[in-house]
Amino acid sequence: MMLSKFYLINDAMYYFGGSDDGSMKTGSQSIKDNTGDTYKFYFYTKDQSSEFKTPDGKHNLAKGAGVVGNQSNKLYWYGMQIQADDYKYQVANIAVGPENNQTVYSFIVNSNGTIQHSASTEYKEDGDILVKTGVKGDTKYQTKAQFKYAIDNTDSVDRRVSDVDLGKFFVPAE
Repeated sequence: MMLSKFYLINDAMYYFGGSDDGSMKTGSQSIKDNTGDTYKFYFYTKDQSSEFKTPDGKHNLAKGAGVVGNQSNKLYWYGMQIQADDYKYQVANIAVGPENNQTVYSFIVNSNGTIQHSASTEYKEDGDILVKTGVKGDTKYQTKAQFKYAIDNTDSVDRRVSDVDLGKFFVPAE
C-alpha cells in the first residue's frame, strides 16, 4: 500500500492531503491508496491531555495527530482504523512506550473495526468460536480513554485464530 501526504513527526502521524490545499486534516478521513483501496483514518480534532502519548511514549498527541488506541469505540494505530482482516473477530495488539519497556494493549475487534468488550462471550463466525472471553474468570477491560476496552487480564481470553497483523496496516520507518 502506498499513501502520500502523510508525515511522521515526533512519532505521530499527520495527514496533509485531500484537496491538495496542503492543510492539516483532522477528524474522520477516508483515504484512497494508489491501487484505489480506501482506508479509514481519524486525526485528533484538538490537543489531547498529557496522558495521551505517541507509540514511543515520548510525546503528547496533539491536534492533527493520528489516533493511537480507542476513539469512539474504534481502534486506530497511527490514525488508521484497525479491523479484523482475516476473520469476523480477531485480537489486535498495539505496543506503546519506549522500546525496552513497552506495554502491549490487546483489543478484540470485528471486521468493521469496532472494539468488542463483553465479559463472557463467544465471538463466532459461521458457528465456529474465534475468540472467547471469560475463560478464567470474567474478562476485565481498561477504563482509561486512550486504551479503553483493552483487555486487562489476557489469560481470560481464548484466541482460536491468529491476531491482526498490524504490519499489513502501518509500520513506521526506522
